Amino acid sequence: MKTLIKILALVFITVGGFIAGFILLVLVLGALHSLGIVHGQANQNFYSAVTVFILLVYPAIWIIRTGRALLSFRRSGRWPGIAIASGLFVALNAALLLTKDQPGKVGNGFVIFHLLMILIGVYGVLVLAVTSRNDFVE
Repeated sequence: MKTLIKILALVFITVGGFIAGFILLVLVLGALHSLGIVHGQANQNFYSAVTVFILLVYPAIWIIRTGRALLSFRRSGRWPGIAIASGLFVALNAALLLTKDQPGKVGNGFVIFHLLMILIGVYGVLVLAVTSRNDFVE
């Protein structure tokens, strides 16, 4: 069971790292657009980059911290892990998948991404729901 928890912890840290990387990319592109170096669309400016930063920085930090807590088998990571897996991964991605509000040029990758996130969430809920409190340390 500890191996399954470690795998889940590494998945959480990886997903949080990808979100953090996306945040940095959006901030850099927004700054380059505001400096006039890169010319994007009218809605891509520094203020939209700051909005993306504000909306995604806390979930990214929360996911990474929960992954680190699970990696060291701390009890403080179990309930936030269940909340992240069920709320952010399953519910949010299912809602985004069901609305079918796809950006212009995406194809099957959009559906595959959301299905992958839903599967990660289901895996996380199952692993954390089946584990007992004795698998974790104080």
